Order: sequence, then C-alpha cells, then structure tokens
Amino acid sequence: MIRVAVCGINGRMGQAISHLIRQEPSRWELAGALDASNSSVNALPATCQALIDYSIPPATVDHLKAAVVRKLPMVVGTTGFSADQMLVIRDLSQHVPCVMSSNMSLGMNVMFTLAEQAAKTLRDYDVEIVEV
Repeated sequence: MIRVAVCGINGRMGQAISHLIRQEPSRWELAGALDASNSSVNALPATCQALIDYSIPPATVDHLKAAVVRKLPMVVGTTGFSADQMLVIRDLSQHVPCVMSSNMSLGMNVMFTLAEQAAKTLRDYDVEIVEV
C-alpha cells in the first residue's frame, strides 16, 4: 500500500484523486491532505510516502522544496507557473522523483498525441490550435 498526501484537496482534481484513493484501499491510503489553510508538508505524518499536488504555483514550489527535504516523490498537476518558478522546479526535481504534466486528463493527452502526429504528417502546412 502506498501512503499519499494530496495537496489542493479541496479543488476539483484534489477531490477526484482522494475519491480514487479511497476506492482502492488495498493499494492506496490517504496519508494526509493539504489545502489553502493548511499547506505545510511538514505537518504531514512521517508515514507519508508520496505527494500529489494540484494546488497553486507558489504552494507547489514550497511543497516540492519540502518533498526534497523529506525525500518524497511528487506528482505535479498544478499549472500556471512563471518562468522563474519553472527553473526552481527543474532544479528541485533533480533531487526527488517528480512527474509533472500541464494536463493529465485523458482528452488532453489524446489531443497532445494527435497534435504531435499531425505535425509529423503535415510538415508543409501552417497549423494552429485555438482554444475556445
């Protein structure tokens, strides 16, 4: 069983992840939860084995710093980082296992794959993706 803490527990993704964790108690345990009012990784129990973060950029950077100190692997789904925050994240992620994605939804990952394939196939075309 893997004991994880969810950072951003009160958000949509935090709620969805905690729900999934509770559905498979033989594989996962919710070891802790952080939100805007309680965002210190240091407050998590020592039994916590990993962090899943869907909070806000400044909090995610702080959580990753604490993860490095505690040697906790981390999954980052937070978006909206500044260039400076991304540099800090790249540096910190050299010290602990860290998976980061701008969007972890199935639909968007299919779109990423399709866009990559279209770029390879339509080399001489001027392609633009517009979000509406």
